[in-house]
Amino acid sequence: MKLIFKSFIGFFRDDGPLLAGAIAYFFLMSLVPFCLSLITLFGYFLGENKAFYEFFSARLIRFFPAATSDISRELAAVVTYQQIGFVTLIVYILFSYQFYLALDGAVHLIFREKKKKSFLSSLVRAFFIFTLIALFIIVSFVATSFLHMLKPAVASLTGLEIGIVTSFLIRFVIPVLFIFLMATTLYALLPVKRPALRDALWGGLFTAIFLEGARHLFTIYVVTTAPQFGAVYGSLSSFVIVLLWMYYSACIFLIGAEIVNLLRTSRGRTP
Repeated sequence: MKLIFKSFIGFFRDDGPLLAGAIAYFFLMSLVPFCLSLITLFGYFLGENKAFYEFFSARLIRFFPAATSDISRELAAVVTYQQIGFVTLIVYILFSYQFYLALDGAVHLIFREKKKKSFLSSLVRAFFIFTLIALFIIVSFVATSFLHMLKPAVASLTGLEIGIVTSFLIRFVIPVLFIFLMATTLYALLPVKRPALRDALWGGLFTAIFLEGARHLFTIYVVTTAPQFGAVYGSLSSFVIVLLWMYYSACIFLIGAEIVNLLRTSRGRTP
């Protein structure tokens, strides 16, 4: 608890709210082009597989709180198989790179690193990190598909129904594991002077657990304050709620980075 308390202090000391705002904005702008590119890549191998795109849309919605259902369903409807054009690809590259720079700059500030990477190095690292994120999504898809196939196999062999277990794994364990792997990767690769893997793992564990908890608390918060949102923002309320969720998610990620930095410095690995 003392470590988490210190990380919150460091978050505000390092202008974390401003950094989280930049991360949330560029994540929002790069999310749809990234999903379109990923869907197009799958479509190249699978064709217009309706079952896959429905599954992908369901998994995409799962990472948003229930309070953002209006926007997340619209997002899932947009993310369908289509041949992306040159302009879409440029938009994806532009906003993804800006999103990477926002993440990279925030982590450098938290880790007290002044050394800047060259443009080419940043571009390669951005491509590598986003490729890893895509691979994590693929692994999540494979794991969930395996659980779906395992359910009837176990039922036919043993006569046992594992619907509750399968549902729990798909709804909670796999998404949390995905966030844990993604956050740990970012904490391990973004700093110029890499932290120890165990420090990055602790930061990833914090981010995964708190983000999953925040997803449920955020829904309760929005439900209780929905009239106030509607009175202030009107028809824009759904968009504001999604933006708030991304902002809070970015805050949790940066607090996790503060934890990794505190663990690193406590072991004498100062920049």
